[in-house]
Amino acid sequence: PAAAVAAAPAVAADHAPRRSRVIPTGVYLSPLPTNWAEPDVKILAGPYGTVTKVRMENLSNGMRAALIDYSSEAFASAALGALNGLSLMGSRLRCVMQEELEPERPLYRFVVFLDELLLPAARSTTAAPCLDDIELFVSDLPRGSRTEEAAKSWLPGDGGVA
Repeated sequence: PAAAVAAAPAVAADHAPRRSRVIPTGVYLSPLPTNWAEPDVKILAGPYGTVTKVRMENLSNGMRAALIDYSSEAFASAALGALNGLSLMGSRLRCVMQEELEPERPLYRFVVFLDELLLPAARSTTAAPCLDDIELFVSDLPRGSRTEEAAKSWLPGDGGVA
């Protein structure tokens, strides 16, 4: 009996939910006074470790926030513990670890057709092709996998390809 099997179509990447992940060397600090700039944040954050980068944001309530990058996870953790809940000019600071969206994972679509003709177990795989062979047809492979050798590497053992 012959059968055809087709792989399910790939889902568009923009439909797949993306999770966020923690940036272990960065903290997010808010709310900061409206007149604060990067040098002010570096003075506040510097005692907890080496600050490598500060990016400022304007919040919708008119206050500011800072994304602070440290040179190590230990420095970021020390800043998190010391700055979270600190009272600054009448506002209680909120300090949390920075987060970023995970990068999109590439989705691949393969179309596979399998012809399930029976192959007698006693027959050697080096025999000449005949109607009892099992055939596999694959399309839409990535460019790097379009050679016979690359296709064989996807199959178990020696690939069973003559």
